[in-house]
Amino acid sequence: MNRALQTLAQSGVLERRRKVGTRVAQHPRVQMVRFLLRREIEAAGKAYGYALLDYQECPPPADVAQAMLLRTDDSLLRIKARFSADEAPYCCEERWINSYATPGLTREALLQMSPCEWLLGHVPINRASMAIGATLAGSGFVAEALGLAPGDPVLVTERIDWLNNMPVSLTRRYFPQHHRFAATI
Repeated sequence: MNRALQTLAQSGVLERRRKVGTRVAQHPRVQMVRFLLRREIEAAGKAYGYALLDYQECPPPADVAQAMLLRTDDSLLRIKARFSADEAPYCCEERWINSYATPGLTREALLQMSPCEWLLGHVPINRASMAIGATLAGSGFVAEALGLAPGDPVLVTERIDWLNNMPVSLTRRYFPQHHRFAATI
């Protein structure tokens, strides 16, 4: 029974507090569609790697502002990161984060752990949407981070996380063309 309660607490359905008790979470975390790269890479028997490449506060491009229901003159935190498996590029990520929804998020924290892992531990995300598509690597960040030639095809996932009606983050992850998604839900 205790193991089942621990599993439900880890998945965000239950909140357990010492000397207080266990209760159903008011805002269960949305984890069913959240792909933790660490788990995915380690499940393949490879060593997980994460590197923060860029961290800056700036206005979002029009498409990001529109998707997050914000104005283009709002300031968001833009993070670029690379993930590796056995030191080989696995994917790269560009994430736009609403700092109003993420108090306490610092560059120092993101040097230690990925934004996804930080958000899971600090923000009770309760709604998300996800899209998957294909694009070309281009000649900038994606090609450089993945070691690809400009114009190589990449798989891209886009996810928007919400806390009630507040946008928390918009994430675009880029994978080399050979990547294959597999999930058990």
